[in-house]
Amino acid sequence: MLSLFCLLTFTWAKDLYPAESRGQFSGYWNLFSGTIPMIIVPLIGGWIATQFGEYSLIGDQMGFIPPPLIYFATALFALITFIPLLFAKEYKPIKLVTE
Repeated sequence: MLSLFCLLTFTWAKDLYPAESRGQFSGYWNLFSGTIPMIIVPLIGGWIATQFGEYSLIGDQMGFIPPPLIYFATALFALITFIPLLFAKEYKPIKLVTE
């Protein structure tokens, strides 16, 4: 489901910008949808898990239970990845009227 969502939003976003600016926008898109979720968020999530998680006996084995806070932090960072779409406008070429 998430793969479909990413594919659809990336395809939609590419259609919003003129052809000559798509490379620049793809760079910004990769920054917000690649760098933040794949590098920064796991570091923050790992820190949250080690600071607020707890070890517990699960069955007959010791296990680690992450805190619910980790899911709220992930949702917040997922919303941050949509920042580039706030500035997106549909590109309409200007038609020159000739007489």
